[in-house]
Amino acid sequence: MSPVALKAYLPWVSLIEPLWGGDGRLADGRVTLHGSAVAGAYSEITHKRVREAHKPDVADRVIASMQHAIDIRSAVIGVSDERHVMPHVRLHILYMPLSEDGETVNRFFSYVRLDPLD
Repeated sequence: MSPVALKAYLPWVSLIEPLWGGDGRLADGRVTLHGSAVAGAYSEITHKRVREAHKPDVADRVIASMQHAIDIRSAVIGVSDERHVMPHVRLHILYMPLSEDGETVNRFFSYVRLDPLD
């Protein structure tokens, strides 16, 4: 894979640091990188926690999606119809757990794609 080929996708990429609860499960996440296109489509949330940046129901879905990725040890894709924004869009978001030691998830890579709805 060529880094040049990735250039067009980078504005839609975010990195999220997991924040663990006392039970060892994901409690929240801190956005360490938020791509310019995602920020433009929604808002800039770099350095904010997921639960701080989103409404409770949205934050719960994000955390649940990332926890599911941890549980199955694989990437997951969440889909949501966003009808409260104009134009109406379908949001696809990939959550990919990353690990430096091959065991503990220390970061999530996320990629957003927006498709127009009729």
